[in-house]
Parts: sequence; C-alpha cells; structure tokens
Amino acid sequence: MPKPQKTWREKLVDDKSLPKVSVIESKLLKRWSEGTVAIPASREVDEVMKAVPKGRLITTVEVREKVAKKHNATVTCPMCCGIVADYERCLVSGSSTGRAKVSGQASSKERLAKFAGRGR
Repeated sequence: MPKPQKTWREKLVDDKSLPKVSVIESKLLKRWSEGTVAIPASREVDEVMKAVPKGRLITTVEVREKVAKKHNATVTCPMCCGIVADYERCLVSGSSTGRAKVSGQASSKERLAKFAGRGR
C-alpha cells in the first residue's frame, strides 16, 4: 500500500534540521561571491510572507533579504525560498485544492467524489 501523501501543513512543520548557515563553497563562488548562505526552514519563509499586510506585495528577493538578515548571512538559498513562496502564492490566488491541503480538509472535488461513491 502506498504511503499517504503529506499535507502542506505537515511539510511546513517538518524543519528537517533547518535553518542552517553554510560558507559558500567553490561551485557557488562565481554566482554568489564570498560569504555565507542561509538555508531556511519552510516555516521561516511562511512567517515572513504571513507578516505582509493584506493588500501589500512582497517579492521573493525581499523574502530572501529578510531571511539572510535574520541569520546574519550574505545570501539566502533561492530554491528554498522560491518553493515555499510559490506554494503560498497559489494558496492566495484561490486554489480550493491548495486551501484544503493546507487546512487538512478534503477539497470540494474530493468531497464530491466521496459523495458520488468514487472516493475512499
């Protein structure tokens, strides 16, 4: 039997030994120059985005700057911030499936499938 897929909230709470700050290694020196890189936990990026007042906008660059400043790092990993920021953007845009996954509830499609007898 396949493992049940984690909800977004379960993934958000699992910090996976993050955040951490690392010295920028040789491969990334050309891209980021010398210094340190902050690898944030998903929860940190989520907190920064939720602190934005309703009706205001924050870019991923601004999110990365805030996280780097919090950890006294030169830069923040763009992939870590981008993945969480993009998912949060999908939630804000009104995807009912996304909202349901975050709250741990069944989406309207899933509820309809259960009602029709096709769901588990």
